[in-house]
Amino acid sequence: MLIFLLNKIINRNKISYIINLYEINVNRKLFNTESIRQYSLLGFDKRAALAIQNHFRLSNYQMLVLSWLKGLWTGILLSLVLHYFISH
Repeated sequence: MLIFLLNKIINRNKISYIINLYEINVNRKLFNTESIRQYSLLGFDKRAALAIQNHFRLSNYQMLVLSWLKGLWTGILLSLVLHYFISH
């Protein structure tokens, strides 16, 4: 019985530790969003970036690489579309 109670206390501490870590990661911020109006286009863009970063738990460097890859992919698609319309 004593071992069962000790395991229950230890598991409760582990769970509370995991919850605290999750709350810290969810609440981190990339930008200062207090100075931006809530429904402006810039505010939407920053809130979307924060949502993506917090959901996938990405660092600032990983967000930079993600935006670079998105730009590269957009450039490749645009060049393919232009090539199709010019050559046909």
